[in-house]
Amino acid sequence: MTGKQPQDLLDQNTLHWTWHRELILSPLLTKILNQMLHRQPSQRFKSADEISQLLQSNPTKRTYAANKPTQLLQSNLSNRTYAATKPTEFKAPAPVNNSGQGGIFDHSIQVPDEIKGWNWGAFLLPSLWLFPNRVWIGLLAWTPYVGWIMSFVLGVKGNEWAWKSRKWSSGSAFKAHQRAWTIWGLIIHGSFLTLFLLVVFFVASVPELRKAFIEGVKTELTRGELAPNSSSQKKRIKSAHPSQSSPTPTKDQVLKVEIDQLETLTDLTD
Repeated sequence: MTGKQPQDLLDQNTLHWTWHRELILSPLLTKILNQMLHRQPSQRFKSADEISQLLQSNPTKRTYAANKPTQLLQSNLSNRTYAATKPTEFKAPAPVNNSGQGGIFDHSIQVPDEIKGWNWGAFLLPSLWLFPNRVWIGLLAWTPYVGWIMSFVLGVKGNEWAWKSRKWSSGSAFKAHQRAWTIWGLIIHGSFLTLFLLVVFFVASVPELRKAFIEGVKTELTRGELAPNSSSQKKRIKSAHPSQSSPTPTKDQVLKVEIDQLETLTDLTD
């Protein structure tokens, strides 16, 4: 009737049907069309016979057209002029917002196409996302060996289940909520990844730093800048040379013992 696709007659922000802006119909046809597009399937016509009976039960306008064709033509022309200069007074249909009207497995509820799609927030943070969105089947994400599978399930079906489980003010509000969860999921996982990479880098660098430190100590010992003036050094030298009776170790003895211990430490770090 309008020459447009159905999605072009649906306001994406308010989910209101806007067909009345394109057509000027009688009150009877307006009522029938609104009931056919009712947001609750149970309130729509059960069959085409109901619509046919409703049209046949109201023959007044057809009789009037048969008796007074000229007057009807003039009335139609005046109505068209009036519609062009003044907005229609027909009541707009109720918004098509069927969120929160059934369980997640209720296939009678038609989820709008703009709601469907992959949910990154449910995939990245399934254990937390389920609570504000009231998707209680997501508690399986806390179960060992099953949680990672549930992450993928919520990523695929999260949007549809959240739309059915909770009442949302509009489609745009729903999208904004899910977008916030996606941002937080990326921030948290990005932080953990950064921390993991820093730990790996540090662990990989520790052996190199330790080797560099040991090499520096060896250099100092070789130069003879470390003297045997500590009691621990004397004990280590005495244990390494028990046959010596001299209580005062020489620099050569200190150098040999320290280098042996540093080489042992280097082998352990490797």
